Amino acid sequence: MAIDYDDNAAEIAFESKARDKSGPALANSTPDTVFQKAVVIDVINDPAAFRKQRDFDKKYPKNAVSNHSFIKRAPRNSVIAKVITDGQGKRAETVSICLPFFPPHLCFPIKPGEHVWLISPAPLGKAAQVFYWMCRVPTWTDTDDVNYTHEDRFHHYVGLDVGKKDSADIANKREPKSAMAEDPEMYGFPNGTAESDGFTFGSSEEAYDIAVTGSLAYNSFKFEPVPRLTKMPGDMVLQGSNNTSITLGTTRGFKGGFHEEPADADRIKDLVDVKLEGSGSDLIRSSATLINPQEPDTPPDKSTFSAAIDIVAGRSLRTRKAGADHKFPTADTDPPGKEMKGGHAMAFPRVKKTVHPSGSRGEGIVEVSKNPQGYLEDIENQTDNPIEGDPDFRYDASRIYVTADSKPDTDFGLKEQMAQLPGGLEVAEGEGAAIVVKSDHVRIIARKDPDAAADPKINGSIRIIKEGKPREPGNASGKPPEGERAVITIEPDGTIVIDGPRVVIGNGHLSGAALEGTSNMNSNDNVYIGGQDAKYTVFLAEELADTLMAFATNVAQLTGCTDATAGAFGTTSKKPAAGVLASLGNSGSPITNPTSGQLFLDEFHKNLKASMSKAIKIK
Repeated sequence: MAIDYDDNAAEIAFESKARDKSGPALANSTPDTVFQKAVVIDVINDPAAFRKQRDFDKKYPKNAVSNHSFIKRAPRNSVIAKVITDGQGKRAETVSICLPFFPPHLCFPIKPGEHVWLISPAPLGKAAQVFYWMCRVPTWTDTDDVNYTHEDRFHHYVGLDVGKKDSADIANKREPKSAMAEDPEMYGFPNGTAESDGFTFGSSEEAYDIAVTGSLAYNSFKFEPVPRLTKMPGDMVLQGSNNTSITLGTTRGFKGGFHEEPADADRIKDLVDVKLEGSGSDLIRSSATLINPQEPDTPPDKSTFSAAIDIVAGRSLRTRKAGADHKFPTADTDPPGKEMKGGHAMAFPRVKKTVHPSGSRGEGIVEVSKNPQGYLEDIENQTDNPIEGDPDFRYDASRIYVTADSKPDTDFGLKEQMAQLPGGLEVAEGEGAAIVVKSDHVRIIARKDPDAAADPKINGSIRIIKEGKPREPGNASGKPPEGERAVITIEPDGTIVIDGPRVVIGNGHLSGAALEGTSNMNSNDNVYIGGQDAKYTVFLAEELADTLMAFATNVAQLTGCTDATAGAFGTTSKKPAAGVLASLGNSGSPITNPTSGQLFLDEFHKNLKASMSKAIKIK
């Protein structure tokens, strides 16, 4: 059935012609309940845009909004909703402006078409003038979705026992399950039971599609598959609608850093059956459960877990291998573990394409496949792929991980990255309180006000400091104090300072020893600057050049070139030794003056000494 959105514009907010014959008083009456359920028609996240939308007065005339006098006063995060408790969604003609229950300090996500809990200060049984919406209505595992939840799907649940059909199976002749993959009632946006006597609101089966896709807020929301996060009992979790989360809990996550091969069996072997290959149904439990519930054993050592804050954007979104074959799925993926081998992480969810009526603007939406047992044999929703969305230090896109006590080098696979440092240099594994930042691209920016600003005040700096005792004055050549302070700083004027007991620069994959005896003597080794084992002094190039030129001048003078001079390279020119002259023999040829040798050798030694750096020694 094609939908003409222009002709149905007036129906978006309050489509309902099936009013109860008992009259408007009963139609708009309020049941004796504290909480009422309502379907969201639109979200006033931006009051200015809401008021300026096309056909606003036609969508929300005075007789269509029960508390229309408040429409110009609705704050941000208000909603337009229709109460559906006790059949009011079909009886009532009007919608209501509902204020957020919580102040702006706490704003929950909500989208058109989702169901919300409403509460009113009006006495029970009295019509409410103002409702306050608290949050989206949670529902069953085959329906609930942190990205978008269409609660009416719960009417179309299909059990596991195909031989024993429920009422929905019988009504729709559902057999076999695989034929139900495109069922518009289980995987679409049905109106209640999809039968006229069981509609949730309005009088047509497409009421949700009309209301949702015709709303202003629909254009500002992204539908996408978001992995479901399994939390531990003591965790406090905040999740957005688009795969962002903050978990206040304890240290937890699949270990792993850089790997050329997937090696997932090793990373999650303590959570799965020995037969990891195959579908996700082989998986036993999430990492949120510390012991295997099928094989009770000695309780885990919970003393190894410590307080942690895990801030993640894009759980399980990084692919194992880049390339055109590993793009974000846009169609069904069943099962995720097998068909995505070499692609997405094991914790990536199944993906399901939603079903919409012909002509709907919602066509092409993909979501988490929450109800695979509806069309796949031998699958149970609750036990299928339980590691979906588990924290993964390798495949989660971006993370800030703050812990009170952990081993970050082990957790993030840094031990392997630090295993081939040059010269046998050993880096101790970090253990204790830690902060880890991991993403594809990491930036640290110090702000500077534009020079043309009327009153520039900020010209930032960057400091990276390893605390410790600074080197004692006069201890330039002795052993540095244990745990000496090290600093990398970028100053407001652009100066970069690196200060520490030893600095290592270069690429030490091939050492000189490894290349000994070969024709390739370009060792590409590292340069060690400072440290107690640094014993080779660096020459100052210009000063060394002047020293060599002074030496050459003295040699020329010894051979009779009395007018020999040399230009300076450095800021302080090294001069030839004075009094170095040649002697003329009987035939008139110059011979070496025996009194000049020591003069110019002493001067050459002094000049070389002065050409050596007073600050840099290398290994």
